[in-house]
Amino acid sequence: MKLTFFFLMALLSTSAWCEERPAPTPPSTTQEFTLQPGLNAVPITRFPLLGPDGAVGEKLTLAGVFGPNNEAGLGAGDANSADIVWVSTANGEWEQLYFSSNRVTPVGARHGWRSVSAGEEDFSDFSWPFTAGVMIERRQKDPISIAFQGAPRLTETVLQINRGSNYFNRVYDVKWTLVDLELEAFFVRVPEQALARPQVDPTGNAVEVLADQFVHPSTGDHYVLTEEGVWFHMDTRMPVDPGLIEVLGTFGINRFGEPTTLSLPAPPIPQPAIPQLRPSPFLG
Repeated sequence: MKLTFFFLMALLSTSAWCEERPAPTPPSTTQEFTLQPGLNAVPITRFPLLGPDGAVGEKLTLAGVFGPNNEAGLGAGDANSADIVWVSTANGEWEQLYFSSNRVTPVGARHGWRSVSAGEEDFSDFSWPFTAGVMIERRQKDPISIAFQGAPRLTETVLQINRGSNYFNRVYDVKWTLVDLELEAFFVRVPEQALARPQVDPTGNAVEVLADQFVHPSTGDHYVLTEEGVWFHMDTRMPVDPGLIEVLGTFGINRFGEPTTLSLPAPPIPQPAIPQLRPSPFLG
């Protein structure tokens, strides 16, 4: 009798674990970020959830990320005083956006999302790919904490790298360094002796380095990879440890070679702990 009972319990337990489970649905959570005075390379890691299969939206909007009435809490004002949201667009250019506070204009009191280059036009629905880089210029002298609401992305992200300047969102809540991106697989390299040459020609013009570059757009730091496999800082012309170069929330790749792609792996999904089976007191 005891043996039969034990067999039935084991069978039920096994069948429960063998059932096909639906794809995990990412929870809606809050991402918090502290803006320091100046330019901040912000990671956008929370996205609108599209359905129970865990898919998240491919496009972001100002109202969706920061709230239709600036619920995220950016500094409001006019084009000369408000915090500026820099969104990467094509060919290495940036759209500059801000939240306009209540003020009197020729057409009455107005407030809402605006573009520096478009006057009073409503930009609440301005959209961009979730892979595009975003920076926030904090114009006030004090730091401020902002929050984004949404779901994390659970699947791999493939970045399209075109010739010229490309700026990308890091997408995930991870601490990556230059080593983790594995850019060595496709980066166009520079001969190390070329870095010993003058950085400007006799006419005072900068000498172009014909190689790919990894960029921190918020700090202006550029890094190149030599044919010998060593990373160098472009300004100092000194070698650097790629394991110490952090991949910020927004990072750039200046592509000298042909278009290519870069895959960003999704972090592992936390798995619930499997309960330990304890002997039943009824089995003796």
